[in-house]
Amino acid sequence: MRIRIPLAIVAAGAGLVLAPAAEAAPAPSKPDNGTSIVSSAPGKGTKRGELGGQVKSGSAHGDTKATKGKASPHPRRVRCWNGRTSGRSFYETCSGRRYRPYVDCSNHYRYYSRIVFSGTWNHKLTCPPRTRAIWGGARG
Repeated sequence: MRIRIPLAIVAAGAGLVLAPAAEAAPAPSKPDNGTSIVSSAPGKGTKRGELGGQVKSGSAHGDTKATKGKASPHPRRVRCWNGRTSGRSFYETCSGRRYRPYVDCSNHYRYYSRIVFSGTWNHKLTCPPRTRAIWGGARG
């Protein structure tokens, strides 16, 4: 009998000590806003992330819109082509030095990639739930 009582007390005490530690688990640093970017390039692999930098839609200085077909012949820091939309997603191919792809969504916001790219990459940018992709491009 003497052994059972101390073991029960130790077990109960351990449960009380572990419970607060489980509650103190760190929360995510930022909420998931439902946006994403998935980019791939031959020989460079795939990069994934959440979109950020939400601003009201509209043409901003330094932003380049993607073309539907071939790349624009005009020399710029970044060029984007093969643009198309499908529901919440916008697809494009961009090439340049230090650029950030973006997508304009039906909620009247433009979402920029948190990732800075260099070289030629294929991008898929996804708008938040209950919206659709209007068009996109890149800032470089």
